[in-house]
Amino acid sequence: MLFCICQLSFAALRQKHNHLIKKHRQRFHQVKDSYGRGVGYPWKFGDKFGSLDQAKERCEKAEPLGCEKSGLIYYPKCKQGYHAFGCCICVKDADPTPKEDPPKPQDPPKDAGLSKDDAAPVSGIANPPSNP
Repeated sequence: MLFCICQLSFAALRQKHNHLIKKHRQRFHQVKDSYGRGVGYPWKFGDKFGSLDQAKERCEKAEPLGCEKSGLIYYPKCKQGYHAFGCCICVKDADPTPKEDPPKPQDPPKDAGLSKDDAAPVSGIANPPSNP
């Protein structure tokens, strides 16, 4: 009987908070264009103490792309077009073609077609007419 009550309570909570669960999955668990590299090849019993040479050999024997070290563990290298993110995730490289920058605003020329006579009056006093 307790199992049924707990199961019903969990189902009710899940239904009530389903939108939060979806938001959490979108934010933390579903990274687009990425894949995991697995747990890697760590030191194990039987290997030379303090050496990762045998771990590297095991990795290179099993992985055709080669291996790289992250911390104290060897991981398979990422596929072409991907790079390592942290220890065990491969993320797609950014698009190599730069996006076109928007045009920069240009300063107007110093004499923007205004003559000396067209200048605005300073502090309400009109400019005296110039006599040639």
